[in-house]
Amino acid sequence: MSDPMQNIVMPDDAVALRPVRFLPGDELRYYTAITFPKNPKGGCDMYRRRCDITGGIAKSAVDATGICDVLDENGDIIADFWLNDKGLRYLYRALGCRVEA
Repeated sequence: MSDPMQNIVMPDDAVALRPVRFLPGDELRYYTAITFPKNPKGGCDMYRRRCDITGGIAKSAVDATGICDVLDENGDIIADFWLNDKGLRYLYRALGCRVEA
């Protein structure tokens, strides 16, 4: 992947992942953020790597149907990576995400 955004090194202060789906009309659907209490950075990085090896990370913005925000303990976005539909479905199922209210 040539885009630096897709070659992220998980930040040390990463504690949660939050998938976001792109909808028509520039709308966004946010899913619940999932934390990894025992090993926050390791959990975030593990699921990013799983998305990568299963073909769930989009190769470019054109191919992306969503994005995954990497959050710090304050809920601030500190990194992100593009997802295709396969990646969004994987994270939704694997992490038990739900639409954020």
